[in-house]
Amino acid sequence: MATLTSGDILDILKGGNYPYPLQFFRRRQKYVIYPSIEIVKTQPDSKSTSDAVKYTITSAWEVRLYIKYTRPLGIEEDDRADIENEIMRVLEEADLEPKGKIFFESLRWSKSPLDAEVFGSISTLSIEVHDIVPIEDGIIGAYDILELNSETPTPTRVQILGYTVNSEGVSIESHQDDQLLTYYDPSMKRELEFTITYLSTNTMDGVINTASKGREEVKGKLVRGTVTQKYNFFIGNTTKSGQYADVEKSTTQFYVTGNWEVAKENVYEELILSETAIAKLTKQT
Repeated sequence: MATLTSGDILDILKGGNYPYPLQFFRRRQKYVIYPSIEIVKTQPDSKSTSDAVKYTITSAWEVRLYIKYTRPLGIEEDDRADIENEIMRVLEEADLEPKGKIFFESLRWSKSPLDAEVFGSISTLSIEVHDIVPIEDGIIGAYDILELNSETPTPTRVQILGYTVNSEGVSIESHQDDQLLTYYDPSMKRELEFTITYLSTNTMDGVINTASKGREEVKGKLVRGTVTQKYNFFIGNTTKSGQYADVEKSTTQFYVTGNWEVAKENVYEELILSETAIAKLTKQT
């Protein structure tokens, strides 16, 4: 279940830079203090499902900003807008639950005037967060990460938006005997070949272009769910797609040539040794 709480949101909002001091509350106030902010959970965590493999957890809150106007209206309105924008900024920059994996996050402001006894306004920010959870031990795509140049102090990590296995395993050929019985024979074993789609960035484009043009193996990691595989890659063709009102996406082919590991001395070594290397090690011992 989702673990985001009203206290988490309150701590995030307290870190904002506001034009004047505000008081914060995790509950609805009986007697409102001005200026102040309330964080109220308006919908308990609810679970819904539309298929047999995953369900969605939905949580909702309201952030209410109470302001009493005691200065010229233009100044009060400008400060109110600054506070609203700062609240949006800190919430958008925060890593809400599930950490790094918000599948849907909605932030909507509404504003209403206070009654005649108090001249001011109430601004209400509605927050809705959806989390997707597999019913069994299936892999949710949002947890797929590709890392390249893993042997360097600053490897490049990218969120995988789409993952397709082009080939892996053994190719099978069939043939028939005189009795028309069909037999199956393994003909070729293929390493993993896959294609990923990701957001185009200058950093990722530079890594891909350098590795592809250099035609050299790249050490990397493929994180799928809770499993991390360390692979040597050859990087193949890249295609891109972009639209006027959308972000550009890249799709790149990767060819796995083997695995790697890190020795105790923090030296990267191949898991598969050549026959010559094995002979030398055997001779030394």
